[in-house]
Amino acid sequence: MPSFLVALISLFSFVLAGCAPLPYVRTSKPEMTGILLQNGMPVPDVLIISCARGQLPRKCERIKKTLTDGQGRFFFEAEWEFDKLVPYIGDTKFSYGISFHYLGRDFHWNGSGVGDTPKSVDLRCEVRNTVLCTTEITEP
Repeated sequence: MPSFLVALISLFSFVLAGCAPLPYVRTSKPEMTGILLQNGMPVPDVLIISCARGQLPRKCERIKKTLTDGQGRFFFEAEWEFDKLVPYIGDTKFSYGISFHYLGRDFHWNGSGVGDTPKSVDLRCEVRNTVLCTTEITEP
């Protein structure tokens, strides 16, 4: 009987070892492409800021910057981070967004969710009294 119990405990431990929280790399921010418009017209040469770690406009540890081109387009590469533990319960949270200064005002837009970070996000942002962005998301 004791050898059966030892074998059962060993088998149980072996099976659970496959579920151990091991360090892994995950996408923390999706690739973002977008266009900035005002009254349907492209807005060129605007400095767009994205938070590479954290969330805009506050709690941002590291930022990335780019300028809109002549057609109002901008692009940010995806960000990756090393996580020490795989979450046991629930999914990880993710967020992404842009911030910019235009016509003497600051504008911010954020998106977020729970689960796998999207592979890419395509933004179409219209500047009015606020910035209104529509998104097209590509799942991983």
